[in-house]
Amino acid sequence: MGTFKPGPDRTAPYRPSALTVTIGLDALAIALFVAFAIAVQRDGPQGSGGEGFFSEPVPAALLLTAASLAVAAGVVAAVSLVRVPLRSRSGRWASRLAVVNALLMPLVAVSVTTVAWLVGYDLPEGWGEPIAPVWLLSGLAALVLGVRAKDPGRRGLLVLPLMIGAAVLTFWLGEILDPH
Repeated sequence: MGTFKPGPDRTAPYRPSALTVTIGLDALAIALFVAFAIAVQRDGPQGSGGEGFFSEPVPAALLLTAASLAVAAGVVAAVSLVRVPLRSRSGRWASRLAVVNALLMPLVAVSVTTVAWLVGYDLPEGWGEPIAPVWLLSGLAALVLGVRAKDPGRRGLLVLPLMIGAAVLTFWLGEILDPH
């Protein structure tokens, strides 16, 4: 990481904050997701003929780009929060709950499916639903505490893109790794 040298008029060049970058990336991801939804609705409920999701390249590209941007915003937020942690009491709790929220579903899913696979048990449909309320409550608490954090530059709001990116990444990996 280089340092920014002041320009000839002794002013530092503009460098957007991590919060600005993450909100911009998430806004672009939402716009692309809306475009994806419009593209899918426009084509109607037609069968893919066994070709799968990638038989329609435009909606697939829109959705994958939106997911990539949301994950990128989460990575920027995570790096920013690691480099300069939140200092206020509610900011620290927001960071902790955001980490719990980001890791809860993947850890539970990997642990339960690994144990089920080792003992030769087929998991029933919807086996992970009981953990969803805990996941949702930890996410909501992290958001509320992040908004209330009195850290400079409203940095507590970085927990939102962090959790969005983690949720999208979890869903993305779950869809890729699911054998159905």
